[in-house]
Amino acid sequence: MNFTLLSSSLKVTELTFNLVSRLVRMVSLKNLCTMLEKSGAINLHTRKNRQQSIYVVVTYVMFILYICGHFFSTVTRSIRYEPEFVQMIADDALYLMILLSINNYRAEYRLLGKLLYMESSFSKACHGIIKKCEREANLIFKFSLGAVFCANVEKIFKALLPIPSAELEIRRYVYRTENAHRRHPSNVRILFMDESKSYTYEIIYLFQSWIFVLLIVWITVVITFIPVLVVHMRGQYKILAKYIEKIGEVHRDPLGNAIMYTNIETDEYVVLKLKKIDGKTDRRIQMREMREKRELQNEYQRRYLIQIFKFHKRILMYQDQCVKLLSPIVLSLVMGHTIIFTLGLCQLVLSRTELSPQRLFTFISEFVAEAFAYFILCNCSEIANDCNLILCKAINTCSWTNCSSQTRRDISILLRRVQQPNHLRFYSGALILSRAYFLKVLKVAYTFLNFVLNV
Repeated sequence: MNFTLLSSSLKVTELTFNLVSRLVRMVSLKNLCTMLEKSGAINLHTRKNRQQSIYVVVTYVMFILYICGHFFSTVTRSIRYEPEFVQMIADDALYLMILLSINNYRAEYRLLGKLLYMESSFSKACHGIIKKCEREANLIFKFSLGAVFCANVEKIFKALLPIPSAELEIRRYVYRTENAHRRHPSNVRILFMDESKSYTYEIIYLFQSWIFVLLIVWITVVITFIPVLVVHMRGQYKILAKYIEKIGEVHRDPLGNAIMYTNIETDEYVVLKLKKIDGKTDRRIQMREMREKRELQNEYQRRYLIQIFKFHKRILMYQDQCVKLLSPIVLSLVMGHTIIFTLGLCQLVLSRTELSPQRLFTFISEFVAEAFAYFILCNCSEIANDCNLILCKAINTCSWTNCSSQTRRDISILLRRVQQPNHLRFYSGALILSRAYFLKVLKVAYTFLNFVLNV
């Protein structure tokens, strides 16, 4: 029977990995939304697709039933053994955090569709910057997918391996099932049923294998959604900075011809046919032609700066829509990460001598992964703030002294805008993520640990 379960789990995980691998060639918001739609998390159709809606409802009902069974096991069984109880509470916090995040994507499908449309109109004027952002987003996604895939697949297959005698005694005391040597990838409890008996055990195992396949997709998307958005947004800022550096200069194409940009976002321009000033003509005529040429250049620089303002405004609108979508998601992520991080720290300090090597390794690996995911979330806000520093540097290095006084005043307005902090501000600034915020969380967790030690 174990061989049958093993082969079934292998087929499911293989299909999942192949499906996800097809989407990692170029990771973008569209790819992440496609993964959520294929896994039954959202329905992005403008006119609701009935089959997809039923698929989404069934998926959510099954996942909620799994969470309820897991939480019921936590409060009725795992409480008998502290390390197991802490582990189960952390898992409950993780599942609830993922459910709230995914459900917000489902509820805000219109806003998600708006972001997809805005992303499709991103500037691709500099292919080098775009390719670099794509490689960085792919690296983030593949690393997260690999870590989540290994962690969940390990839980699926570990349930089929023999249990050490010490762990078996703990399971007999905590769960008190008829066949304590039979375990599932995750502990659940069903009323009036013994989960270790045949057929019930196999059905629950296959059901949990499917749940863990969903978790592989959902956790990966939740972890990488914000970093991928920020990486592509930073690419737009870098393209904008490239054009800001050209302020005050004579613009030329790759062949060296003088040009005038008509749309910097799409890199559209017209080649100028400059009229050479004849040195044999009257000096007054030469001065008039030079003055007309200078006025034409000043007018072009003014229009060029207007294009920069429009480009910057489009990026800010995209950033505001992202913050609007992500505010409830970030709140649930911050609460979940803080609870899991604090519980993990307390468990490692207070009960490390009581833990078996297997449990200790599991706790340490999950604690490190949790801390890393929390830091990446906070660091994304710092990356967004650095985007304004990129624009400030571009303004300082541009040839603004060659511009007219009116253009200089407009440049000073742009400079004042980009000198302001650009951290991701959620709930009108009530929640601002940063590296400093992550350090505050560490201090809070350490303070809570000291409180527990002194009680």
